[in-house]
Order: sequence, then structure tokens, then C-alpha cells
Amino acid sequence: MNITHLIVDATADVQRESSNSTMLYISFLVSFIYCLISNKSCLLTSPDCVENIYLTNNDVINITSPNYPDNYDNNHNCEWILESPQNTGILLMFYDIDLERCCDFLTITYVDVIDNIEVTEIFTGRSINTTIRAKENVNIRFHTDFSIMNGGFSLGLEVIELLDCVENIYLNRNDFINITSPNYPDNYDNNHKCEWIVESPQNTGILLTFYDIELENCCDLLIITYVDVSGDTLLTEWTSNNSILVTTHLNITFQTDLSVVNRGFALGLKVIDIGMLTF
Repeated sequence: MNITHLIVDATADVQRESSNSTMLYISFLVSFIYCLISNKSCLLTSPDCVENIYLTNNDVINITSPNYPDNYDNNHNCEWILESPQNTGILLMFYDIDLERCCDFLTITYVDVIDNIEVTEIFTGRSINTTIRAKENVNIRFHTDFSIMNGGFSLGLEVIELLDCVENIYLNRNDFINITSPNYPDNYDNNHKCEWIVESPQNTGILLTFYDIELENCCDLLIITYVDVSGDTLLTEWTSNNSILVTTHLNITFQTDLSVVNRGFALGLKVIDIGMLTF
């Protein structure tokens, strides 16, 4: 099964679109759906450039549209075929996407690391700060039509370790949830790595409170990477109870080694308004 997402102007306010813009959306969607139904390769004809990229474990590279940051050319088709070592994944970090909204598009096909299904993401218009976590094979296609040239795109690629469990959590206002180590309150397993990626709405913060934490002191780690309310990105290893942290974005990584298992951890996450905070 292939899941396809069309991402159009992720930074735009759709309510402000004119009727002409709406017709462009409809025209693009009809053409795109026809391509899917007929199983035609509408998103890429004979490519003008093809690059096979094999990423090793320590690689961090950038891919850009031709001429970036200057405008790309009309009637252009490029393809990048990415591969990383077995049992690894590829992190795609989009720094900039600026394409003609109706007719130029960037297509990413990959196997999602969480759901283990093939996904096709199609970007057109403007978008920033998008990330994709893929298994070890990724196909990137860039197509432009005969008119209008924009700035193009810039993205970074990095090899990542595949995890035993990954969860993306988006908290709404007033949400409160608990996160625990696997098997809690029973002992966690050896050789285990899990990650939780947490976000909250704009102008809110996430209040993190530890209720319990018991890990092997030397070798099992709970690492929290977060953006504090002042905008600084911090990385901290947590080892004690009752720790409280206010953040806007949160990444929690739990990793165990090959020996000694303990009870693990339990923590709570609550969304609060930034205006409630006092310093």
C-alpha cells in the first residue's frame, strides 16, 4: 500500500486564496489523481539529471535544486536515488521549499519508519522546517513546467539509527498525557532504544514532570533534547525524580545496553500557555 500526501503552501493561509488560486489547486489535484489511478509516471519524465547517493553512517550532506539559491530552470526534471546502510534510516531536513504552486513540484517516495508503509509526499508552493524519517531507500524527484521559476529547494540528509519504537505526539491546548518506559512498572528490556517527538501549539509550552526514574547508572540513558522558552536548544541526560522542564519542542530518547534492567521511568506532559509562566 502506498500513502500519498499532497503538501501545498504549508505556510499559506488558505482562507485568503482567490478563486483563481482555488481553480489552480483543483486543476492540479484532478491531474494528480488521474496519474495515480492510471498508474502513469506523470511526476517524472526523462530526467535531465540523475544522481545515485550512498550515505554512510557519518554522512551529512545537502541536496538543492539546480542553481539554488538562484531560480531553477523551466522544463527541468531531476532525480536523486538515496540509499543508506542496512538497518539504518535517512533523516530528510527541509530548510527551504519555494516552488511554483500549481505546476512545479518535489516528490519524495520512501518507507515510513513508524508505520512501515510506503509514502509519497508531493510538495508545491512554499514550505519550511519539514522533516521526514525514512527507511534506507528514498527517491526524490523534482519537476518544473514551461513557465515561472522560483527559488527552488534545499534539504539536508543524515543517516539515523532505526529505533525499536518511535512515537510522534502533538499535544493540543490543555492536554495532559503520561509517557513511560516499555513494560513500566516492570523492568524494561536490554538493547532497546525508543524515541518520543513532542510538539505543542504556537504560544504554548510543555510542562514536563518526572514521577519516577530508576535506570542502570552507568549505561542506560534517558536523554531529552528540547527548546526552552527563550529559544535555546538544550540536551540533558536525566537521572533524578521530580525534574520539571518547560519547553516548546521536545525529543525524548531512551536507550538501554546489553546488561542489567531496572524499573525505568514515568513522566507527565502538560500543555500550558506561555503567558502563565513567571521567571
